[in-house]
Amino acid sequence: MSHPLIDDNGDGRGRDAGQPGADGLTATRLILGAWLDEAESITDPVLLPCCQAAGVAADRGRDLKAGKNEMTPEAYLRELEGVLVDLARVSRQI
Repeated sequence: MSHPLIDDNGDGRGRDAGQPGADGLTATRLILGAWLDEAESITDPVLLPCCQAAGVAADRGRDLKAGKNEMTPEAYLRELEGVLVDLARVSRQI
């Protein structure tokens, strides 16, 4: 069973959503994948490849989640980290 915690300040200590603490300020301002539904209407030649790359990473994340039960926890976390890093890099470019 998963028990996600919010740790968006990098101190290695998370907190449960809805509980007081320093974590969560970044998460309230960022929604990964929020631009993906709008990617079809983007015409900016710089922004379009970024949104397409985000879509590819989001698809990888969905595929990874679907196959989670066939993976070791370590392999799943390693792959998940790669997906999240890719999404973060693209988000920074956007």
